[in-house]
Amino acid sequence: MKKSLLLAALVAGSVTGAMATTATVNLSNFAPTDANGIPTGPIYYLAPGTLASGDVWVEVWGGADASSLAPLAAAFKASSFDVTGDGKDDMYLFEAGIGEFPAAIAGGSDVTLKVRAWSGATAYADAQFAGETGTWTLKSGSWDKTAQPLPLAPDIALNMPALTMIDTSTVIPEPTTIALALIGGAALFLRRRQ
Repeated sequence: MKKSLLLAALVAGSVTGAMATTATVNLSNFAPTDANGIPTGPIYYLAPGTLASGDVWVEVWGGADASSLAPLAAAFKASSFDVTGDGKDDMYLFEAGIGEFPAAIAGGSDVTLKVRAWSGATAYADAQFAGETGTWTLKSGSWDKTAQPLPLAPDIALNMPALTMIDTSTVIPEPTTIALALIGGAALFLRRRQ
């Protein structure tokens, strides 16, 4: 009986310990870099090659797969953060510490990510300039936040691809609007000829 209780306690302890690890990723686009040490995943403004500047906000989304993406909370910040507030001059680069995945995703799992960036508002939906990457997959870090003393979180690079913010305020008329304008113009032209 004592052996059974001891075995049950050991199994429960190992399951609890395994579930205590948090899947993490470094919320930074400083890596990877090219042969010259320049980050390969910057945030561009309107066109590739024009680096973003000014008031830029970033949100990193993650999940077990593309259908379960949600904003990742930084360990010591909100899920969306103002790049200009990080004390760096380069608004196309960001460093927000460690991002944590939902508790249901075990540390060391394959995870899916995407990044959104915007400017001109504090919310993505209200921004004049906005863009997002496609999704990509990587193996997350594994961080046991219950350990004493608290260990450093693993530095798993985000490996973000480049992102281009576009002008979302540009209005493109529907084809029916264009067709009505052309019909009206033709009618005016025909009427003037008579």
